[in-house]
Amino acid sequence: MHKSHILLLFSLLFSSELYSQQTFPLSSYASSTIAIPVGDLEKAGTWMQKVFGELPTDEPAPGIIEFQLNEQTWLQLFEEKEASNSAIIRVEVPDINMAYQHLVDAGVQTGQVEKVPEVVYYLDFQDDYGNKFSFYELLLP
Repeated sequence: MHKSHILLLFSLLFSSELYSQQTFPLSSYASSTIAIPVGDLEKAGTWMQKVFGELPTDEPAPGIIEFQLNEQTWLQLFEEKEASNSAIIRVEVPDINMAYQHLVDAGVQTGQVEKVPEVVYYLDFQDDYGNKFSFYELLLP
């Protein structure tokens, strides 16, 4: 299994309702980091800033950049020659139409906003390395 898939699965496991039913409390975890591979760290970092805006960043080790998406979530980029994976990073946004316009203005290739009636609007796009992203707006109260 690819190391980015392992990191993503680990992150999903510890944020899942299933894990919270185990003996070790989920509240013991202070944050989550989602790691994805990229072919050119500097270029990918610039792309991320275009998409997500100016975010707090950290370079914890050579060849790694981290972006703080919110108080508990970090997106980590690491350089790898074959930098594509099948994971999808989904980020909730308050207004899907504003998110769509932001991507268009930033020059990001994107599909149209899709709707699952009474559930969610979503918008899929990807970076230059084939990493998949999705913005979504929940329709449920």
